Amino acid sequence: MDTNFDRPIRIGLVDDDPIFSEHTTNMLDLRVDMTAFRFESYSEIEKAIKTDELDCIVVDYNLGGDNGLNLHLNLSSRYAKLPPLILISGAGDEKTVVRAFRNGFSDYVSKRQFNIDELCASVRRVVAKARTTRAEAFSPAHQSVDRDSDDHTGLYSSSFLRRRIDELLADPRRRPFAIIGIRISRMKEIRAEIGHVRSERVRHEFACALKRVSDTLDIAGGWQDDEWMVLLDGVPSKLRIDETAARLSEALALRTEVSGLVVDLHPEIRVAGFPDAASDLASLMAIAFPNSDGVSNPERSSVSNGSNWLDPDAASIESASSSCVSSFQERRRERRRRVMKRGQIIHGNHDLSVMCNIRDQSSRGARLRLDSWIAAPKTLELRIVGSGFKQRAALRWQKGLDVGIEFEEEMP
Repeated sequence: MDTNFDRPIRIGLVDDDPIFSEHTTNMLDLRVDMTAFRFESYSEIEKAIKTDELDCIVVDYNLGGDNGLNLHLNLSSRYAKLPPLILISGAGDEKTVVRAFRNGFSDYVSKRQFNIDELCASVRRVVAKARTTRAEAFSPAHQSVDRDSDDHTGLYSSSFLRRRIDELLADPRRRPFAIIGIRISRMKEIRAEIGHVRSERVRHEFACALKRVSDTLDIAGGWQDDEWMVLLDGVPSKLRIDETAARLSEALALRTEVSGLVVDLHPEIRVAGFPDAASDLASLMAIAFPNSDGVSNPERSSVSNGSNWLDPDAASIESASSSCVSSFQERRRERRRRVMKRGQIIHGNHDLSVMCNIRDQSSRGARLRLDSWIAAPKTLELRIVGSGFKQRAALRWQKGLDVGIEFEEEMP
């Protein structure tokens, strides 16, 4: 989203009701300061976000087999900077409104007695706010801040963290602060098992998760390749340190799927406190990241002895499951054939036809990846291209482009 206030506002509309979608798009286009686009697939939305084509996205809560909150969650996990999103819904449920704002939506408009003027006012309001924020970010006073963050994850850079720590160490008042070091347990084994490209995807998801769970007062960022840090300044209390470490330990225990492999991630979390645990950068890093390359000392214990400010137990807080080797397993609750066949989903009398890749297939069902995003029908026919295979099936779940189906009749 650029800062040009003179051109029309570019709006993307995501709704599974083609009549409502077409009507709303036409009504928005009638406004001289707006131009609207309809999106029928997840890939189309991603392309528009990557090319910075949108100023605002309007998303319906009910997307058939999925919902607008999940769509926003998928996008926010992949892109640190999104245009403002507005949720529209005919349910009018107060809980839905609360969930929308908690999940990062900028506004909410009800579809009950839908008023296009209300939607237009909401669009103008959230876009004006976003453009002002963006313009301020490009001012000279904010240029250094932009360079100090990672555009892909939104985390602070290691150079910013180092400068901030140097400032704290140079303060003659020697105000206490704490460094929480974070690693993915057994990351070397993960990389050896699944390869570099998959490992980078795992690291990216882990970093995005750290950004999502970080408190507004946390200074969270990347330190080295497989190391992250949360810096607690402002004389943090022992309670705040303990609660932050416990929150990170719980929230960063993740299970992620990469190209058909399930990877269980367990964080290793350690706390180093200044000035009682250590009084210089190298010693702090040796406690927060023991046995790492660079400034750490491999002979130093990960627990600071004689610390009055931090209990010894709190000085080295590690996930209870970090001693377990991260597991890599294919989803095989039953015998499956690993396939990458082309398939076709057909609904009704060819009222709907969508191509897909068949990721997994068993005697009872299959997992599909749609070529374009649709709200998958509850009942469908799956055909495998070039094989003559046809099977009636029922929709069991949908998450973005991924769909799980169960065959009506179990295959031999």
